[in-house]
Amino acid sequence: DDIKLPSNDCPNFYKTKSIAESESPFLGRRLRIKISSNNIVNPGWLSSDYALFHVETFDHTDERSLVNRRDSDFYFLRKLLRHHFPCIVIPPLPKQKTKLVEKSLAKRQKFFERFLQGINRSEVLKSSPFFAEFLTEKDEKKFERLVKNTGNALVKVKTLSEY
Repeated sequence: DDIKLPSNDCPNFYKTKSIAESESPFLGRRLRIKISSNNIVNPGWLSSDYALFHVETFDHTDERSLVNRRDSDFYFLRKLLRHHFPCIVIPPLPKQKTKLVEKSLAKRQKFFERFLQGINRSEVLKSSPFFAEFLTEKDEKKFERLVKNTGNALVKVKTLSEY
């Protein structure tokens, strides 16, 4: 049974005819997503500190994938999903904070975990190839390049009132 994407009403959807034709390896697979820990990284005196979250993904065979994602990567993922799936409700994220405090990081970790689990429950959102890269790309430099290249291709997401 194939799920069709509403391409006429939502022009920014991926150019696939159906979810089954998408590149995502997660379609039809049951995943468990957990953010196991977080820490504050101090890259040096020329750069500012950032939060790093350790995202674990397990599939039905208990194959495990562990990646590290920055706080900003979650916001970029949400922005990208809003761009490609404007007619679908994307799970919310808390406001971005510049001040890093251990107590608030634990709360953010829970929010980010719920955010990823919400995406995982939607077969349409799970069809995003970038979501698959978000959960599987272990090389942080390669993932940063992917974010940069994908970000350059994005246009401003229109709000409902702008249509």
